[in-house]
Amino acid sequence: MRDLAQERVLTTGRATRLVDRMEAMGLVAREDNPEDRRGRLLRLTPPGEETAVRAARGVEVGRLRSSASGSTRPARARHTDWGRDRIGLG
Repeated sequence: MRDLAQERVLTTGRATRLVDRMEAMGLVAREDNPEDRRGRLLRLTPPGEETAVRAARGVEVGRLRSSASGSTRPARARHTDWGRDRIGLG
């Protein structure tokens, strides 16, 4: 969770809650880390992979739309919000 939190600029607690919700939705599975017994690894499940592909496609569409509209809101914030809403994590 620490690595995920650092990558996404989340607290470790918030990253854990996010992964808990994703796991409950069947998007990810936690697995033992063979290199570090204290840590866990995350694996996308098949539905998680499908959702990631749909979200990535949506982000690209969102970028094109925001470029065309001239929106002043930072692109990353718009796309992150849109992606969370699209996969039900908003």
